[in-house]
Amino acid sequence: MFCAIFIFQTRSRANWLDMQRKCKLNEREQSWCKRWSLKCDFVLKKKPLEEMTEEFRRGFQETKQKRFHRAAVDYLLYTARCYFLMYIADFADKEFLFQMKQTLEAAEEYLREHSFLDEQYRAEYYYLSCIFFQISGDTEEVKEILKKASKAAGKTNEISKYKKLKAILQKIAENGDFNSKNGDFYNMIVYLS
Repeated sequence: MFCAIFIFQTRSRANWLDMQRKCKLNEREQSWCKRWSLKCDFVLKKKPLEEMTEEFRRGFQETKQKRFHRAAVDYLLYTARCYFLMYIADFADKEFLFQMKQTLEAAEEYLREHSFLDEQYRAEYYYLSCIFFQISGDTEEVKEILKKASKAAGKTNEISKYKKLKAILQKIAENGDFNSKNGDFYNMIVYLS
C-alpha cells in the first residue's frame, strides 16, 4: 500500500513540476508551489531532516516578509515536525526538543497575531503541542491542549487526524526507546499533516 502511494506521489510531483515550468505564475502562486514541493520532499523523505528544517525556516522568513501568512505559519509547523523527528532519531540530544518548543511558541504567537488564519493551522499547532508536552512529561498540559485539539479537529472536520494524534501520544507514552520506532513515527507524523 505504502509503495503504491509513494509511486503515485512521485508521479504526481513530476507532473506538477512539469506543469509549473510551463505556466506563468504570480509571486503568491510561485510561493505556494515551492511550499507544496517542499512538503512533498518531506513526505517522500527526499532530503535529510536537517536540510528540510533549514528550507522550512528559510521559507518562513521569506513568506513572513511577503505577508503570505498562511504559508508562513505552515512553514513553522513543518519545522516543528522536523525537530520532533530529529529528536526521536537522537533523543539524547535535548536541543531538538528545545528547538521544537521555540518553533511552536513562534507558531502560537503568529496564530495569535493573525487571528484570521484558518482553523486548520490552529488544529495542527495543537496536535504538535500535544506531542511536545507528551514528550516533556507534562500530562496536565497535554490534557488541556488535547481538549482544544479535539474542538479544532471537529471544526475542521479532521477527526481522523485527531485519532492519529491520540495514537502518536499513546505510542510516546508506551515507548521509552524511540530508536526502535523511528519509521513508525515518521509515517505517523506525515499522515498527521
